Amino acid sequence: MAHPLGVAIPPISACALQEHYQSRGVLLIWTVTTGTSDLGTRFAARPHRIGKGESRPLPLYLVADTLHALHAMLPPGLTRMPADPADDPVIVEIWL
Repeated sequence: MAHPLGVAIPPISACALQEHYQSRGVLLIWTVTTGTSDLGTRFAARPHRIGKGESRPLPLYLVADTLHALHAMLPPGLTRMPADPADDPVIVEIWL
């Protein structure tokens, strides 16, 4: 059975994915979550492709036991944005 988030990827793949979309002028944002029913207290970062009036999650994710460890896995050069109070409570932050 497939995981609901898709496939866990290593940091090197996250960097390659970021470079792939960036080179094509497509914005990729990473939504960081914790406290989800499937990963519990672990932290996950899931990429979302933003373009042409749409946001589409990709079936991939990074996962770590701590937020600090997850930050170390994210592609370099991203900018952190805190979660909006209106966001789902599992959302910790967004990186773009």
